[in-house]
Order: sequence, then structure tokens, then C-alpha cells
Amino acid sequence: MGIITDKAWSGIGCSKVSLFIVEKVFLSHVFAMLFLQLLQARNFCPSDIELQDYRKLGPQGKLHNIVVYIMRSPQRIQKFRRLSKGLMPKRDHRVRWNSWYIMLLWSIDRIKPFLQSFIGDDPDLSDDILTASDWRRLTSMRDFLAPFSQITKYTEGRHATINRVLPSLDFLLDRYELGALSHTEDDFMKLAIDAGWKKLKEYWNKDVDRASIYIAAIALDPTRKMSYFAAHWQLDWIEQARQQLQELWRTYYYTPTSTRPPPEAAIEEAEAPEFLRWMDATQPVTAVDELEQFLNEPLVYGNINIITWWRGQRDRLPMLTRMAMDTFSIPAMSSEPERIFSSTKHIISDERASLKADTVEALECVKHWMQAGIYTDEDLNAVMAAAVEVEEDI
Repeated sequence: MGIITDKAWSGIGCSKVSLFIVEKVFLSHVFAMLFLQLLQARNFCPSDIELQDYRKLGPQGKLHNIVVYIMRSPQRIQKFRRLSKGLMPKRDHRVRWNSWYIMLLWSIDRIKPFLQSFIGDDPDLSDDILTASDWRRLTSMRDFLAPFSQITKYTEGRHATINRVLPSLDFLLDRYELGALSHTEDDFMKLAIDAGWKKLKEYWNKDVDRASIYIAAIALDPTRKMSYFAAHWQLDWIEQARQQLQELWRTYYYTPTSTRPPPEAAIEEAEAPEFLRWMDATQPVTAVDELEQFLNEPLVYGNINIITWWRGQRDRLPMLTRMAMDTFSIPAMSSEPERIFSSTKHIISDERASLKADTVEALECVKHWMQAGIYTDEDLNAVMAAAVEVEEDI
């Protein structure tokens, strides 16, 4: 796509990174000292300074101390495994997606009674005992962070395209607003939710204002089109979205064409060809706007592969199909392109060290297209056969 540097695409970023930052803003207010440089002790017992720093974070800091304390000693690990019949705690990590949520979910839903029993038997954890109030606070945090984990899974993988990004942000904004209403009496959670909402809204405004491709990704989804915006957006936002969509369409893809509507009644074959031409010349010429034609058609229902669906529209909507292919070739996250870069090392072996860059790129594209189901063996065989014919003609 030769216009990737234009403002329509310039605001595109990895949605996973955006979600991670928004989640961290929420957590940074929940964990008042989350971003301090905490000592990473490597001995069997965490240092007193490390324990104290995390303890200042509240119940979640206590839980962190307990999990780290267990996992830093082989003897304590064995003791906990005997107690829990083989289960182990899961600990947080400051740069791992949803690690705090995973630790909370596992600790509350699977190993809570074993943790309580372990804490009661170990005097070194007397300052990190979790009360009933602490567990309620941890449960509130677990419930609030659950949508982040859901959205992370929804927007990852080779089949997740850019059309999943904007609904994900809208959904999380809705969860933040509901969370603010349900925690009006809890200053601890309310401050964290307000901070996270502001950061998420900042990303939402930047994406919608700077990158109309996000709007196009929704509008060109045959199962949603503009009905998505009618259900979730305000009227003035919808009008702005329409304008951005039209600007993108007419600037880069739309070429005016015309067509004549079919006659209302069939003309008998016996009639003279001159008369047919005369009749055709008298019929009005109508300009065709493929985008408007597509948006006015009924929604497509069911679980469909969007790229496959648009491939079937190439003859009917050629210009709009090109726009759709450019749009849906953009992944929701950068994880998949990064995996493609990593897999290149399996192509450039010692025996293939002379491969040129365009050849490596073509091989990676073909492999990815086949894995994603965009092209089949029959498609590739047809392309190769056509290439052989061209080479023979030359």
C-alpha cells in the first residue's frame, strides 16, 4: 500500500501496547509505588526493603510478597505443593501482559485456601496476612481487570485485523464508566478507574481523530457497517465518522464510473440492433458509488472470514474491494508481524544465504497467506502455471 505514511494511517499503533499502558495507568494508581525501582533480591528470602515497598501497595502488594516468598525457596515450593496437591502460585511481572490479573485470578479462584493455610503456618509472613477486607479488594481488582484479558485475546493472532481495535476501545471505555458508577463509595478504586479512563480516552481520541482507517475497518465489515456506530456512538460522532470515511474513500480509491440501468422489459431478439442502440442511448446514465452501494445493502449475518468475503466481491465492487483489502491486511496487534520477522531465520539458512530480500519477502507472504487461509494450493498452482506460460512466451 503506497500511502502508508499518510495521516489516515499515521495514528495506527499496536492495540496490545495501548491496552498494556492503559492497564498500567490503572494499576499505578492502585499500586501507589508500582513504578519505583524495587530491589530484585536473588536470595531465598526477599529483602526487608523489597517486602516493605510492596507492602505499601496494599492487599495486592501483600499477595505479591506471599507469592514471591513461596517461589524463592525449593523447600517452600515443595511445602506448598504438598498443601495444594500439586498447584503452584502464579506471580506478576511488570512487563508481561495481564500478569497481575492472572495472579489475582489464580490466587482467588484456585489456591486461596492453600495460601491462607500457608500464611498461617509461617511466622515470616505475619505482616502480609490477607484479611477478609483485603480479599474483597483483590476480588474487585480481579473483576475490573478481566476485560483487559478478554480484549488481549480478542485482538491477537493472525486472524485478528484492525476492525477489532475500535470496538475493543469502546468496550473498555464502557467498562470504565460502569466501574466508576459501581465504585462511588470506594475512593481506592475510584481514583484508579478515573486515571485509567483518562488515559484510555486519550488513546481513543487520538485513534479516531488521526486514523480514519479505524472507522473504515468497521464500516467495511459486512456484518457491521454503520450499524455499529448507530448502536454505540453519539449522533455527532457518527456524522464525523461518515465524513472521515468518505474523505478516505474519495481521496485514494474512488474513480467516478457510470452505468445504465437494465430495461424494465426484455426486448425481443427479432427487433433490429439499431433499435436496441437507439433505446440504450435514451436511458439515463447513473453515477456509481461503490461505497454507498455497499453501505445500503443488507448486513451479512453469520461468522464469516472478511477477507475471503471481499475476495468474492472483486468483480462487483472492484474499487471498494481494493480499499477493503488494504484495510483488512492491517493486523490488530504487531505481534503477528514480529513473529513473521522471527520466522525468517528458518528461511535464510546456510544453504540459502544468497536469497535476495524480495525473494524472502515473497516466501514469507506466501507462507503467511496459506496459513491464514487467504490462498490455497490451487491458487498458488494457478499463479505458477500462469508464470510458466509468460516465461514460455518470452
